[in-house]
This record gives sequence, structure tokens and C-alpha cells, in this order.
Amino acid sequence: MQKMKNIVVITPFYVCPHRPDLIQDSKAIYYLCEYTNEQERVIIVYYYQHTRMNAIKHFFRLLFGSNKEADYHYKDNHGNDVFLFEHACIIPKRYKTFSMFDRKYAKILNEFFSREGIKVDSVVVHFPSRFWGLTQKIKANTKTLILHSFDVEQKKRLTEVSTYAIKSNRIGYRSYNIKKSFKENYPFNVPVEFMCLSGIPGAIIENNKSYRKWRADGTLRLVFTGRLNENKNVITVLKALDSVQSKINFHFTIIGDGEERHSLEQYVYQAQLDEKVTFCGALERSRVFEVLREQDIFIMVSKKETLGISYLEAMASGNIIIGAKGRGIDGIVVNNENGFLVDPENPEEVADVITELCFCDIENIERIKQSSLNTVSELSEEKVSRAYLENIVR
Repeated sequence: MQKMKNIVVITPFYVCPHRPDLIQDSKAIYYLCEYTNEQERVIIVYYYQHTRMNAIKHFFRLLFGSNKEADYHYKDNHGNDVFLFEHACIIPKRYKTFSMFDRKYAKILNEFFSREGIKVDSVVVHFPSRFWGLTQKIKANTKTLILHSFDVEQKKRLTEVSTYAIKSNRIGYRSYNIKKSFKENYPFNVPVEFMCLSGIPGAIIENNKSYRKWRADGTLRLVFTGRLNENKNVITVLKALDSVQSKINFHFTIIGDGEERHSLEQYVYQAQLDEKVTFCGALERSRVFEVLREQDIFIMVSKKETLGISYLEAMASGNIIIGAKGRGIDGIVVNNENGFLVDPENPEEVADVITELCFCDIENIERIKQSSLNTVSELSEEKVSRAYLENIVR
């Protein structure tokens, strides 16, 4: 019988149903920890950071709050142990947790491990530039860093992470571009390196076998899904479409809402794109997939993106992808093989790719679509979860 593997995962993103007041940006780590086997016990340290706007309000409550394990410990829907630890950064531009919080929470964790007879095989830290302080205080056979965009986008953080890497056994990268950024600056060898990608439900991949025929009604149909904010950069797509509206017949569907919606609608009106652009607002997920299956191209040219699950969902729905060079999808999408990559700051380049696709021969379109489907079929939640868990305990 195989020995039980005890894995501690430190992350600022997870799920906590009994705390709806916590703003959760991502459930990605929740899904990565979904497919454990009988020989794996996962303990999640959900290290939630309060934004600076209300950090002072929470600071003393958290620092002098309960030391009882029961006040922090719960089980998730997968049966994993979860500890919700909150911290508040009140110093501008500080991103690391305070050592006083790290000591308090490490004491609670280590008492739990001692009582349960748990010897930690692997401690895994997402965003190590933030959470290395707590990581050091957990005794484990191996330490794994999972690098996110945040860890490599500034030289100071990148340098710090490199020093942590020397003290660790393995590194996972949340995108190919993150790996490239790290390795270009610090090319030393780490015993184990792996990609830590997100996936989508297998049912989406299996159920989306019938797609719209390419330009079925003579119209090139494009779609975007996501938050309408400055980072998602929908304005660049609209500028590109404005420049080609006299050359090609297209329709652009925008699914989502956000602070940029009004200004985007104004641009559409001023550019006389009213009949060619539809704002749907936020839709139920099932309806999003219905709309995706009615499109030809999914386009999202974000300024920053770790990966972007929306890309994968669109690939599984039979859309050809236009994404941003040097962002999270770069490496999963290979230009002109299973999709297209463009400079997100260059509307002319975006316009050129859209025009090229509009007049592309059907054989090439089918080649790209099939390659896209082959790619996403390897990125089901179950496959990426098992790869993640096996890489951190092997």
C-alpha cells in the first residue's frame, strides 16, 4: 500500500462559501486541487489579502484575533482541508505578508499537523514573492514555487523569487511566457520544472462537437467574453474593426460588463459600427457557450493575462483564437498553427489578421480549427489537476 502524501498549498485565491464578503478573482487553484486520489491529502492555506482601501479597518482585528484552529478550518467540496487566513497590508507598495501574521498562522498550522500526525511531504506556494514568509515556517520534504505573472513582472520580485528558487526543489509556471521571463533572467537549473496550466471542464470539450460552419451566412462573426475594463483592451479590437468595416462583412458580439462599457458604446456609436457590434452584457455560463458556438473567431487582446480560461472555452467551441503576443495564452496558442497572436497595442496588426482570416481558404481554416481542438483536448480540468498534483509530489 502506498504511503499517504501530505500536500500543503498556499494560495491567495480559493473558495469560501461561508464568506461571501471575500472578493475572489479566480477559482483556478480550487480546480487544480480537485482530482486527488486516495493517497493524497491536500491542505489548502487560503491566505486572503484585504485590499489597502480597507486594510487598516481589518488590521488589528486580524492581528489580535482568535488563535483557535476551529475558527479558520473548514472542508471544501472536494473534501480537502482549508484554512482561511486573512492578512492586511497597510503599507503602500508592500506586497509581502507581515511576519507577525506568518508566525501566528504557522503556529496554528503546525499544531494541527502535530495533532493529526501529519508529516508534510510537499509545500506548494503560489505567488512566492508574496508568501515566502509563511512557506519557510512549514517543515516539508520538498518546496515548490508556482510562479504567476505578479512574480516576474517587476525586476525586484523576479530577483527575490530567484533566491527562493535556490532553496526550493521544483518550480511550476502558470504560463509559457512566465517561464520565458524567469529563465531569461535566471537560467540556472532547478531539479524539477513543469507547466502549471489551467483547464476547462471535460464536458465542455466532449459536448461541443458541432460548430457553426465557417462564415455560414457570409458574415465573419467575432466574439469577446470577459470583464469590460482597461486591461481587456476591447478598444483595440473596435479600432481594428473600424478600419476594415468598408472591406469585409463582419459582426462583433461583446459578452460582459464593466467600467469601460459606456466608453466602448460611445466609440461604437461615433464610428458608426452600431449595426455591426452587439453588447450583450453579462450572460449565464450556459448561454455563453451557446453564443460561442455561433461564432467564427474569439478575440481577446488583453494587456495582461496569466492564461485566460475564456480562450480555452472558445477553442473547445470551435472558434479560431486571436490572442495577445507575450501574454498568458502565448505558448498554448502558436501563431498560424492553432490560432493567431498579435501585438495588443497595434490595431493595424489586429485588423490585418482579421482581414486575412476573412479571405482565408477553407482548408487552412479547418487545419487551424482541428489543431486548436487537439490542443484544448489536453487541457481538461481533470488532466491538468492530475498533472499538477503529480508534479508536486513526484
